[in-house]
Amino acid sequence: MRALFFAVLLTTFLLNGCGSQGGDNEDDIPISSYLVKGVWWWHSNLITDDCYLYFAIDNNINEIYLSIKYPANADEFIEKAYAKGVKVFWLIGDYRYVDDDRELFDILEWFKTYQATAPLNRRFAGVHLDIEPNQHLDFTTRRQELLEAYLALIIRVSDTMPIDIDIPASFDDLVAYKGQNMPLYKALISE
Repeated sequence: MRALFFAVLLTTFLLNGCGSQGGDNEDDIPISSYLVKGVWWWHSNLITDDCYLYFAIDNNINEIYLSIKYPANADEFIEKAYAKGVKVFWLIGDYRYVDDDRELFDILEWFKTYQATAPLNRRFAGVHLDIEPNQHLDFTTRRQELLEAYLALIIRVSDTMPIDIDIPASFDDLVAYKGQNMPLYKALISE
């Protein structure tokens, strides 16, 4: 189990820690004063053993993206994490949402209800979407269609609530966005 967690920890990366200090170029990305070091926990059983939380804290992790079926099952863990300065986001991801988003929007409504009724110290910091259209079984034959459907999905979700998303470096295909063609990653960041 520790090996699994360590492997997951190795997949972490720094967000907002790259780029320039901000200059005259509009493409410069300023470094945030809050350096994020996050980890994806795809196995909800990691919340039942405090050693994983303390391992994350000892390694300067300040955000955990937790995949769990029912958010209420994580409330005690969220409280412990927040007490140690670690934000916990509800991690949701399934490539099938690109074709059919009804389940995703049902989940997000359930999430909103949970957030509205949970005590402040047991609420998630937000939703972290890790939807990977490139995992779709038809990706090679429907690549452009799926990437544009993915962008449209992210726009629809972000219109209903604030979200965090994963943006792989490979999202550099051109997509139509607000009347122009631009790389998918740039359209996602603009949203």
